[in-house]
Amino acid sequence: MLTCVLAAICWQGTVQARNTKLVLPVGPVVSPKIAQQAPAAEGSAAAGSGDMAFVFGSAIPEGMAVLPGEIVVRGEIQPSFKNGYEDDIVCNKALKQALVYLVQRARVNGANAVVGIVSYYNHGAIMDSVSDYECHAGATRAVVDLKARLARVEGLGASAGQSPQPAAAPAVVPAAGNATGKN
Repeated sequence: MLTCVLAAICWQGTVQARNTKLVLPVGPVVSPKIAQQAPAAEGSAAAGSGDMAFVFGSAIPEGMAVLPGEIVVRGEIQPSFKNGYEDDIVCNKALKQALVYLVQRARVNGANAVVGIVSYYNHGAIMDSVSDYECHAGATRAVVDLKARLARVEGLGASAGQSPQPAAAPAVVPAAGNATGKN
């Protein structure tokens, strides 16, 4: 009997944390209409004014003055079990949060475009896609890591220190190819 009690006390079962990799389309989060409004979250400094362009995929379209360096951001959302959020819904919210952080960084640096946006989970493997992003969902959170570059596009809204101009370029620019623009 004592042996059974000791075995039960000392036995540590293995805990299996869920880490489900999902590849989801960016469209539901960054449609042209939403992108023109620049994604904003409650309490964020990212206000919607149609002055920010997003380019998914590592290829950077011509005509963009790319600023030096890369930035890495993480969108992380805890699922609400009370509301019964599904992985894809929580992942979309994590992507939106990451995009808000990219917009904030762009504005601080005087940029009006975020280009070369690729998934960069745990600062490891890059998932390069013009239409999809990678999210990792578990029981306690959903995580979207993005790596991108900042750029300036002539005639696209207002970047820091400039007067507002009408938007002349689409808010979501599909990039083709696999060119990388690393510093």
